[in-house]
Amino acid sequence: MTEYRARYQTIYDRADIYVPFIERSLSILAEDGNLAFICADRWMKNRYGGPLRSLVSERFHLKIYVDMVDTPAFHSDVIAYPAITIISREAPGATRIAHRPNIDRDTLKTLSDSLRASTLSKEDRAVRELARVTNGSEPWLLEASDQIGIIRRLEQCFPSLEEVGCKVGIGVATGADKVFIGDFNALDVESDRKLPLVTTKDIMSGEVQWRGQGVINPFADTGGLVELQKYPRLQRYFETHREVITARHCAQKTPANWYRTIDRISPDLASKPKLLIPDIKGEAHVVFESGALYIHTTIFITSHLMSGICVLYKLCFCPLSHACSWQLTQQKCEEVSCASRRSIYVEFVSRLGQMCLNYCVVS
Repeated sequence: MTEYRARYQTIYDRADIYVPFIERSLSILAEDGNLAFICADRWMKNRYGGPLRSLVSERFHLKIYVDMVDTPAFHSDVIAYPAITIISREAPGATRIAHRPNIDRDTLKTLSDSLRASTLSKEDRAVRELARVTNGSEPWLLEASDQIGIIRRLEQCFPSLEEVGCKVGIGVATGADKVFIGDFNALDVESDRKLPLVTTKDIMSGEVQWRGQGVINPFADTGGLVELQKYPRLQRYFETHREVITARHCAQKTPANWYRTIDRISPDLASKPKLLIPDIKGEAHVVFESGALYIHTTIFITSHLMSGICVLYKLCFCPLSHACSWQLTQQKCEEVSCASRRSIYVEFVSRLGQMCLNYCVVS
């Protein structure tokens, strides 16, 4: 990636490898030419996609966007949320948008005809046009214009949860889950070097159903990494998996700290009551965790007051939140498995929570 970073201006933060490929393809695109890609949609919303979104906004036209999340577009399952984009070297204009089409010959032929038609039929329910999708480096909002209006209004009218004393954050990313995460009882390290872990799978039902996973904590309570010679079982475990651990970017960047996780682990977070928001893919729901488990790559909300968390949990099911949460989360979330997840989605959750508080106070 070092060579790519030297050559391509759009590689930023923890950008995926497809980012320079898109930039290079755009750079050789002929006038009025079209570039089509099917790849992960992360760059359209998250932090590392900002420079590439800015490039498209300034010099190109986002002509077509087809959301392929939960659509069997490939012969094997993929963990990314894919999307098809067609970007042209021409003056910016409206974007034609379709969501999750059925994968069959008739549906796709009809969709293709609609996307390429000179004028979109008003009766077409599968495809719609939306103006001003691209806006500098801002995340692409790809829902209806009235929904975007709601988002902008919320941003203007309500403070965030963090502004009223709550903390909104994300759980730990390790860079090597197969090493750092496993069956809690089976992790062969000292007892104070592991924590019980709640993952997305544990809360998909809407309640915490812990499956017995744990995460290894290489950090001392006072800050910094523990000295491995003081923890022989931990040292032996890490040495056994040294090849995998040292292959991570964070380990190569700071070889002396080769056994750290990407994010620092703070054990006191496990003991705090918290609200967990599992994923952007399924139905939106908020899960209460009483203060027994650490958090994997899941959004969490904590408060210094237990009563505040309990009230907020109830408010998440108020009519306004129920009506808006999934619709708005689709717009403002970012992929929560990489560092850039800390901006858009976390900010949105903060504002949605405070919106619910204001709703109930006013009501």
